[in-house]
Amino acid sequence: MSTGNLSLLAQAFLEVWLSRRLGAVGTATIKLIKMGAKRLPDEYHPEFNELLVVVDGEMERVADAQTV
Repeated sequence: MSTGNLSLLAQAFLEVWLSRRLGAVGTATIKLIKMGAKRLPDEYHPEFNELLVVVDGEMERVADAQTV
């Protein structure tokens, strides 16, 4: 899978909410997900941190009791 343009890669996904592994940096896995219209379910991962990058649109999340 090419990793050049994240918007084009996400647009090519036939289904929403399924992620695709693009690669890794150190011990971190890089994934791409095409989000759907429904709200993302709440998650909590005490064993690791996450970085979420929104390529197109908006996403609201609560982190450490603060809405971002």
